[in-house]
Amino acid sequence: MLNAGAAVVHRLWEELKLTETFDYLARKMKVQYDFTEHVRLLTYLRLLDPASKLATWENRNNTIRDFSTVEELHNLYRCLEKLSENKDGVVKSLNRQISKLYSRDFSAAFYDVSTYSFESQNADTIRDFGMSKDKKFNEVQVVLGLLMDQNGIPIDYELHPGNTSEYGTLIPMIEKFIKTYGIKKVTVVADRGLNSNENLLKLEKLGCEFVIAQKIKNASEEIQRMIFEDNWTEVKTDKAGVIIEKSKFLEIKKDVFETKTSACGRRYPTSNKLGELAVRWLITYSSKRAAKDQSDIDRKIKKATEAIAAGKAKPSKKGWQSYVAFEQETQGKPKLNLQRIKQQQQWNGFYAICTNAKELTAEKIQEIYHRLWRIEDCFRVSKSVLDFRPCYLWNPERIKGHFLSCFLALVLEKLMAWKVREAAEQKAIPYITPEAMMESLRGAGVVVVGSPSDPSYIKVGANENFDALCRLFGLQPICHSEDRASLSVKLRIRKIRTK
Repeated sequence: MLNAGAAVVHRLWEELKLTETFDYLARKMKVQYDFTEHVRLLTYLRLLDPASKLATWENRNNTIRDFSTVEELHNLYRCLEKLSENKDGVVKSLNRQISKLYSRDFSAAFYDVSTYSFESQNADTIRDFGMSKDKKFNEVQVVLGLLMDQNGIPIDYELHPGNTSEYGTLIPMIEKFIKTYGIKKVTVVADRGLNSNENLLKLEKLGCEFVIAQKIKNASEEIQRMIFEDNWTEVKTDKAGVIIEKSKFLEIKKDVFETKTSACGRRYPTSNKLGELAVRWLITYSSKRAAKDQSDIDRKIKKATEAIAAGKAKPSKKGWQSYVAFEQETQGKPKLNLQRIKQQQQWNGFYAICTNAKELTAEKIQEIYHRLWRIEDCFRVSKSVLDFRPCYLWNPERIKGHFLSCFLALVLEKLMAWKVREAAEQKAIPYITPEAMMESLRGAGVVVVGSPSDPSYIKVGANENFDALCRLFGLQPICHSEDRASLSVKLRIRKIRTK
């Protein structure tokens, strides 16, 4: 079977003028092999059949589009090196075309960081051991910082060595974004893992507004007192009068001191004052969040109780182990840390968002921040659907090229999902979930029968979702049986495989 989903991917590739982009680079670099076709193969199969580079080369004949010019495996690896050299130019050209085709809004930029592992323990200039988001602490990794627009479509990314602290990745990315695209005003949205006083002060000096989650459990006693004061400005109750939501703003002013990182990776403040910061903390309480928080605590209590009973409890300040106390009066025997549990329970349902935006309402701040889930979805898709990792490359330049080809595939997937969502809202097509969209693209195909000089194509696996995707992207649904000419016209592909 030849995969027919490649026709939809091909259509979007051509809309974004990526053939022109890579043809230009090939002429500029004087590449002797078909550079564009190699990049196309890497991108298409990352979407349709993600695998190692060797498997991708071996599967090059499994799509309806002809990749016969991709003849030698070593050129696929050389292609990765060339991609690495031209990463910024490719991304800038891609964003320029996206902005021309779609109503793209750069008024808010969403940023987050994740890690991608290798099945290796050999560190080098880009692969290293660090704090793994996937708990793969025994494998080297790279750190990837991703910037996304309001529609969930990636804008840019940067690859960092695996031991890089995520705090230091935010400002360089935002500076690059502002300079590259001439941004006058942008609201930066990020999770609390990137919230440091230095980062907030630097964002303010760049002229950015920010909406960033705020840690509150380690706040000063004065701020904690202000959080628990019963002076809520907006309160929602149910029919029985029970509070289900409430919110208020706290005006926070603080001095910002330079921080440094110790040899063991721990950050600590210095006496060097960098400036003053005046921000607003939006404090919210939700009864639903409180129930979830209590459920998490109950689960930890259960684990701690079971570990104590089994004699497996160990001292720790992390996770459920922090719920176990080893006190002198019990002669070193473990017991539940009831004080720690009570301290955690007082925060059930509370959440805080830090902003310097003076005019944003509480509702608008929450609306902006809640879109951050889309960047988490980008990471989920990259790891579970597109299989960015584990990565089976060891050359640093090839690793960088691999992530650029993966980034291209991720942008295409998110653009397709966005177009489907927009069309469904306008009742042009039934809504198709991103998972169902990818399943239909990967499952649709044709079987070639007859001679290579006069082939016929029998449709297999194509469902209603695939037909809807074809219409949405300007293609025609294919019939049960097609000849080469009719199939080429319907799917708008000139280079169709004949065997």
